[in-house]
Amino acid sequence: MISQNRFILCIAVLVGLAAALLGGLAFSLSRHELKYQRQTELDYLEQECRLLANRLHNELDNIRQALTGQLRDIGFDDPEKLSRFVEREPLAINAFRLQGDRLLQPAPDSRFHRRFAPLFEEFVSARQPEALPEAEAPDRESFLPEPPAFAAPLLVCRFQSLSAGKNAGWLNWFADNEFRPLLYCRNPQNPEQLIGLELNFIVLLSRLLPLLPSELPGGHRLELTEPNGNLLAAFGAPADRTLPPQIGIPVSSELLPGVQLNGRLRQEQFAGGFVSLLLLQLASLLLVIVAGGGLLIYLVRRQLQLAGQKTSFVANVSHELKTPLTSIRIYAEMLHDHGDRLPPPKQAHYLEIILAESERLSRLIANVLDFSKLEVNKKQYHPQDVQLQEFLARLAADWQPQLTARALELRLVLPEQPLRAFIDADALQQVLQNLLSNALKYADGGGRLDLTLLDAEHAAEIRLRDYGPGIPPAARRKVFRKFYRCDNRLTAKCAGSGLGLTIARKLLRDQHGDLRLEPETPGVAFRIVLPKFEAKVKDELSD
Repeated sequence: MISQNRFILCIAVLVGLAAALLGGLAFSLSRHELKYQRQTELDYLEQECRLLANRLHNELDNIRQALTGQLRDIGFDDPEKLSRFVEREPLAINAFRLQGDRLLQPAPDSRFHRRFAPLFEEFVSARQPEALPEAEAPDRESFLPEPPAFAAPLLVCRFQSLSAGKNAGWLNWFADNEFRPLLYCRNPQNPEQLIGLELNFIVLLSRLLPLLPSELPGGHRLELTEPNGNLLAAFGAPADRTLPPQIGIPVSSELLPGVQLNGRLRQEQFAGGFVSLLLLQLASLLLVIVAGGGLLIYLVRRQLQLAGQKTSFVANVSHELKTPLTSIRIYAEMLHDHGDRLPPPKQAHYLEIILAESERLSRLIANVLDFSKLEVNKKQYHPQDVQLQEFLARLAADWQPQLTARALELRLVLPEQPLRAFIDADALQQVLQNLLSNALKYADGGGRLDLTLLDAEHAAEIRLRDYGPGIPPAARRKVFRKFYRCDNRLTAKCAGSGLGLTIARKLLRDQHGDLRLEPETPGVAFRIVLPKFEAKVKDELSD
């Protein structure tokens, strides 16, 4: 008995030692994996920061080139036209005209003079570039001309000294505790004559923020900071800002010096991940001993799939909800902080943007609610006898003003024989409104829409065709997937959640109908298949 107990004890000790050895090995591998994972995450975060910083720089450069081109189109001797341009351009706060060292516009008692007095009223010793011959004048799109020949040193205003030798440029200035960039261009025929704009940094920032992702991998954080370190915007997980960021990439040393895109990686996520990984390995070891690992892996995979679907849904919807909220907040803050200084046309324009974004937010919320009901099959329908000719005629009349405003002609083709369908009228209207809304977004360049009612053998069919750019062949099988949007320039310019066509097809299929895609050249067509009212009556009588 004692020998048997000793044998059992030895076996237990050996099993314990083997478990301890495997546990130590698992611990060592886990630490190595933790270091590797952390370095991989840092490399990924740095690459993401560089790509985003480059994207922001390109957007700033596009804004600079566009505004410079518009300034040159205005001309150098038309102050009224320059003032009107400032009133309708959200990026511009003030315009200025400079002749030599004398500031011609705006008036001497303006806030512009007070803010930029050191720039235009203080004189420094500098070498002023000689005027280039007309044949050697640089191209209007050139921002980096050849170094000019220099004349004798002169006393010139600080602005002329900083802009010497440049036909166009971007000058950064800090006044009233705010960042105030200046954009200017020089008259190639008269180098001492310049015109320029004081840019609104808040509006400029609102053009850049949509380029940054609102959803990041767990533990990642992006921060856009001012030269003094103040936070402009932040996305991702919360972090301790008393610690320096792991990644820091300048946005544009030329256009926004000192503005930086910082990347942070939460430290505790690796410690927690390390402990979780170690426990999972030890638990897997024990479960293998008792032959239960297979069941655990199956359950874990199932949970990860469910979590991935939920995360994908929340990420897509949260991004689409945040975009209109950001626009509403930015323009509301501008009206609150600068409303008394904004001209009435600009105030009305900002209010129109707030109203449009509010309506867009309501549509997104309605789509999410419908999608949630459809996913759990709790959507209630009220099918009825719908006279399709009358239904489509009313719909066309309701949409006519919007289509006319976008220069779209709606051609309605209806059969002479009355055609009836057994369908929920509200659901059918929602489907057609979604298709017409997509046509307005993506196919308004086609100039025409065809809405046709067809009498098929066993169903009534509605066909809507546009003459726009169409859908790429690779995307045609995916357009009805949840959250899918074609990756091209059209969808990049138009917001959306990727749920519209998914909801539309589900609404029809729940009522024994269908929604189909039919490629056309040019454009694309969608065919709505509806159960006929007469067929429904026959089925009920036969039952």
